[in-house]
Amino acid sequence: MDIGGAEMQVVELLLELKNRGHSVRLISLTTPVALIQRLQRQNIPVISLDMQGFISSLYGVLKLIYLIKKHKPDVLHSHMFHANIISRFVTIFIAATPLICTVHSTNEGGKIRDWIYRLTNRLCYLNTAVSDAAKRRFINDHVFSKKHTISVFNGINTEKFLIARNKKKDKFRWLTVGRLVSVKNQIAIVQAMHKLPKSELTIVGDGPEKDTLRKYIIDNGLEKRVCLVGSSLDVAKYYNMADGFVLASKYEGFALVVAEAMASGLMVVTTECGGPSEILGKDNGIIVPQGNVDDLSSAMAEVEKISYEDRYALGIQGRARVESLFSIKKIVSEWEAIYCHAVKKTT
Repeated sequence: MDIGGAEMQVVELLLELKNRGHSVRLISLTTPVALIQRLQRQNIPVISLDMQGFISSLYGVLKLIYLIKKHKPDVLHSHMFHANIISRFVTIFIAATPLICTVHSTNEGGKIRDWIYRLTNRLCYLNTAVSDAAKRRFINDHVFSKKHTISVFNGINTEKFLIARNKKKDKFRWLTVGRLVSVKNQIAIVQAMHKLPKSELTIVGDGPEKDTLRKYIIDNGLEKRVCLVGSSLDVAKYYNMADGFVLASKYEGFALVVAEAMASGLMVVTTECGGPSEILGKDNGIIVPQGNVDDLSSAMAEVEKISYEDRYALGIQGRARVESLFSIKKIVSEWEAIYCHAVKKTT
């Protein structure tokens, strides 16, 4: 498990379920890397199937079947394509355990993966998507059936994110958080900084696009205003230092970072990429079309023109929306109801 929105969400779900007295365990397809210490500190078992190649993957499937038969869970809940498909396969051998599969994006890898989902749908009790946009995509493309698909938003621990009141007012500080991969399109945000000469940008995250971003920053003389800080398990401190949040993704499922930014009282500028529009609601940010750096920079400039006092008031409003709709406690209550319904229907 690397640091990503889906991985963070799984950890938060497990921690809250454990806090409510449920017996939970995490089974990871590969050797866990990040966030696992938080689970282990709460005595949540973490098991790796160590699926690194073809042979080890076969052993991993057998190990998963063994673990499910040994522990006899009431519900098996898988997340993202590979775990969803492997879990569907093993239900052939443990049919008594209801399987819930969650997709975390509007795009889980293309037409072949969509076809595999269609082929194995009958092995899954319920499909869930982290946003209405993702649910619509999978239903409209006939990947999942409408009858067996619902949306359950991601939840965040709002106690981890606070609104910082006394910030420096000398420069406007933008923040973006996410894996440095092409779909997140951080290069567009860096390019937008050319038209915001008095602003700064902090990029939190790591990934294969890091060298490309660093080269662009250096080649264009932006190293004094654009900072790559790498991955961080403490992103809250970066939200507290920022004045605004920007996202330029090509597609998203939910975009947990948008909810985190709002919980931190930040105005958001985002591309139209799926889930973020459902999180923002009204007056909490600006949504722009994809693929146009000028539109992105113009929206960022518009946010910068809003007075500090007005942004603070809007930030309080945005946090209230997140607390009302996307708190981890609310979302876990929804999951508890879904799990109970699944158990009743399959026993």
